Amino acid sequence: SVWTPWGTMLIGEETNAATKPDPDYPSAKAGLVYELFPSKSDPSVLDKIVARPAIGSKSHEGMRFDNQGNLYSISERNPGYIFKFTPDKKGDLSSGQLYVLKITSPTGDRTGEAVWIPLDRNAVRIDASAAADAIGATGYNRPEDVEMATSTGNFPENPNTLFVAVTAPSGPADNRILAIDLSDRGGKDERAGKKGSTAFVYDYVKIGLNTTSEFEWPDNVALDPHGNLYIAEDPGGSFATKHKGDDIWVARPGKGKHS
Repeated sequence: SVWTPWGTMLIGEETNAATKPDPDYPSAKAGLVYELFPSKSDPSVLDKIVARPAIGSKSHEGMRFDNQGNLYSISERNPGYIFKFTPDKKGDLSSGQLYVLKITSPTGDRTGEAVWIPLDRNAVRIDASAAADAIGATGYNRPEDVEMATSTGNFPENPNTLFVAVTAPSGPADNRILAIDLSDRGGKDERAGKKGSTAFVYDYVKIGLNTTSEFEWPDNVALDPHGNLYIAEDPGGSFATKHKGDDIWVARPGKGKHS
């Protein structure tokens, strides 16, 4: 769940197979996002709850807005994807364009220069992950939470950075925190078809880069006002014998760009 900039709340369904489909949107194969509107006279009472299928039918967990009103999210599966939703009208999530991230000039294991590829608007209402599969988007093994500076209002070192926890430790490469530089990287990218549609993806926390093998199953993430990123792990390994996978870590912002 996440608060919108206009005071409503978004609740995402975390499922890749909807066992109880919304009767208003029976074609949606996975989870949907719902917008909750608190009553203006009594915030403890809801005026209405509305499904927002334009954001995509997929397994939702982390969601965050940037200062322009774009909503970033993931699909929690393998391969799972990183998405951006741009409303047709700022503050109105009933319609808009869903994009998926695709690496175009790799610098490592699914890092490097990337573009936001627009997805078919009708297809994402049915299965956004399948739509991303079809265009060859860059996938990761079970991305979960996302975070950015808009949640604290202050992150001078990396103000336009989206952090993504990639949780499933099928190998050290997918047991990490990604950082995505959302700054306009210059001009129009014809593959995405819109100015400002490029990004840069790099490893922010990774075994062998700046942490040890004790770092496992990174799940939920949160920034403080100083740019420190707190990372809570999922329990990993056997519950009877495990010695790692249930810790809380903090990643302090580095000096310089992409660090």
